[in-house]
Amino acid sequence: MNGGAVTIIYDGFGNRVAKKVGNVTTTYLVEDDVNPTGLPQVFEESVNGVLQRTYTYGLQRISENQQIQGTWTPSFYGYDGGGSVRQLTGLDEKVTDTYNYDAFGNLLNSEGSTPNNYLYRGEQFDTDLGLYYLRARYYNPQTGRFLSRDPEDGNPRDPRSLHKYLYAEGDPINGIDPRGHEDLIEYRALEGGEAPALEEAGVEVEGELEKAEEELCESFPDNPLDMNDILGREGTPQPDGPLTPGRNKWLWDLGQTIITFEQHPYDVGAPASHTGPHWHVDWPGTKHKTFSPGDKFPGCT
Repeated sequence: MNGGAVTIIYDGFGNRVAKKVGNVTTTYLVEDDVNPTGLPQVFEESVNGVLQRTYTYGLQRISENQQIQGTWTPSFYGYDGGGSVRQLTGLDEKVTDTYNYDAFGNLLNSEGSTPNNYLYRGEQFDTDLGLYYLRARYYNPQTGRFLSRDPEDGNPRDPRSLHKYLYAEGDPINGIDPRGHEDLIEYRALEGGEAPALEEAGVEVEGELEKAEEELCESFPDNPLDMNDILGREGTPQPDGPLTPGRNKWLWDLGQTIITFEQHPYDVGAPASHTGPHWHVDWPGTKHKTFSPGDKFPGCT
């Protein structure tokens, strides 16, 4: 990349595991199945074979511990509601660094000098490329675009999702895209923390509403064909795209609500919950909410 000035190396799962710039090689220890974030994350960084940084995780990245002038120095991340890093604090609980961004992730100003590559939406910014590494693709905050095409087809009822390069469908205030191939609208819970059930979401299935809601309160099925019985109508199989070989996708268009079943065997960098059977539901106010087989429909108790 950058005219050959930067060389990137990936593992067999599509994770970035090394970067070479001139005579400096940075290697990343990446784990995607031993952390609760649900995403592949960097646990260690080494430069020319010498360990320089380590990271700890909970539901988000908690801290980094790095060599600064020969001393291991921990810093703790402070986030805003959108998951962007707004400050770093030291062991003494004092703020050492602060960051401010625009809507698309451009750094407007910062204070402090602690080395840190994790910024907007908590994702890794590559200073050598001037891009965010979002796993499947690289994102340029100056243009609000990815450098390569989205492997997903998009939703024909949502024209913005058909754009192959837009970050978060051009709506970064409400959307995130940590994998680089699927806009996720941040879930906004309604009264009492509960999402709307089928009826509140505007689903009208001609006499099958009560049955559908009752069944979906039980669980989403493993087999997409079982959804035909639940909804009382046939789903439509979706064809493979040029970048989505072997995909198994079905769609049920219920008017204001769309239910899709998918598998992504081609997406080797994703966890089993994504490559295996899973469901997406779009309803007014929420798009592409993801569910696993066995999950209840939102709003059901």
